[in-house]
Amino acid sequence: MSACRELLKYEFFLSPAGVFRERVRQEMDDRFDGWRQRIRRGESPFSSASLPLFAPAILRSVFEAYYNVSRHLKSIDDAALETGNKSVLLRSCLKSATKLRERDEIRSDAAVSLPLMESALKYADHEGAFDDDDAARISARLQFAERMRDMLTHLNRLQGDHDRLLEAH
Repeated sequence: MSACRELLKYEFFLSPAGVFRERVRQEMDDRFDGWRQRIRRGESPFSSASLPLFAPAILRSVFEAYYNVSRHLKSIDDAALETGNKSVLLRSCLKSATKLRERDEIRSDAAVSLPLMESALKYADHEGAFDDDDAARISARLQFAERMRDMLTHLNRLQGDHDRLLEAH
């Protein structure tokens, strides 16, 4: 939850971390009786009695745009990139996202978005992906790519849980 919040704060206004966590817990308590126990047992926190509030299209577009940027940053040669030229980097990210979408590696057309990629680059910069130290920069980019792959894996699992609950209703 904290990693998701950290990522989404570049796209949305969110309450301070402690308040946000408490509000999420309270909402889960109100809607999904026994959700904590289900998580401890390794089950989905959602019950078939109540469908989760879930916005997969919005989350997917953000996560896939960030995923594209993380993959792109991991693969680019910094020497080939004009230092400090944001528009060159954004264009190359857009080209990369377009290719991923054409190959169906990302599902959301909205993920091929310059504003989302700009936010992803701000997040990447905050995480050290443009650090002057080569080792720190490489490490930050690898961690960013791993984090985004994990976020999409979790989103896909939640999407599957959500779809199964919808089918059961």
